[in-house]
Amino acid sequence: MLNKLLEYQKVDSKLVKIEKDLENSDSKGVVNNMVRLVREAQNHLIQIERSAGELIAEYKHLVEVYEKEKKCIAELKDKEVDDMNAFELREENSFVTKQISDVVGLKKSITALSKKIIQKLNEFEKTRKQGVESKKKYDSVVNKRRTSILLQDAYSYFENREIPEKAKMNRQVMKEIDYIMNFYNLKPKVFISYDRFAFFEKNNSDFRLTVDKNIQTRRTDLHLNSSVYGDQLLEEGQWLMEAKAFRSFPLWFVQFLSERKIYSTSFSKYGAEYKKFSNNQK
Repeated sequence: MLNKLLEYQKVDSKLVKIEKDLENSDSKGVVNNMVRLVREAQNHLIQIERSAGELIAEYKHLVEVYEKEKKCIAELKDKEVDDMNAFELREENSFVTKQISDVVGLKKSITALSKKIIQKLNEFEKTRKQGVESKKKYDSVVNKRRTSILLQDAYSYFENREIPEKAKMNRQVMKEIDYIMNFYNLKPKVFISYDRFAFFEKNNSDFRLTVDKNIQTRRTDLHLNSSVYGDQLLEEGQWLMEAKAFRSFPLWFVQFLSERKIYSTSFSKYGAEYKKFSNNQK
């Protein structure tokens, strides 16, 4: 009994030490910083949503004014000017003058609203986060290093090959990516986009499944904020499924694949795109 008590005290003291180490470690600072960034992002999204609501309300008001002016102009066209007396003509002239003034004012309001919308879109693009990632495969295991980064900071990095000093990112990961970029003299060459469905097992987060469709590629206009377009990488009706597991796949999934005679194969989006590109150059 005494030995068990002493053993328990040793374990308890170790737990206390671990707790203190965690309390004083950098991990706590990282977590606090993550919470702060999430709150900032949440507040920014609220501001964007509020601005969007105001712009929508302004747009609806302009639509109502436009429909009203459209109706008035239609009524003017139907009137017989020849049958009007001098008083009616003066009244009609005043009315037409007012309608012209209203239309000019409406045009100015539409122009101002267009500028506001463009400004808000530009603000959104500047704050939208992208990701920079490196991949390496060793002994059949793929290792990824990634960090989120603001779009404008990503553009700045690829143009100047200098890590932005004040950018919010994982600087250690960015340094590793920067080393790879410089060592192999890497440059943006291909834009690849796709629609992805991502799943994971409820009771086993190690097992994940992704299904990609509409995989498009292009070698021009590589900006990340451009429209999504390009050449289809796969044949019509083909999708790409990838299963990922840290250790082994669940038995039910193995049975599912076996029953349908689905077998694994290696596939790289960039590799497949490069193969098609090379064949077209011949």
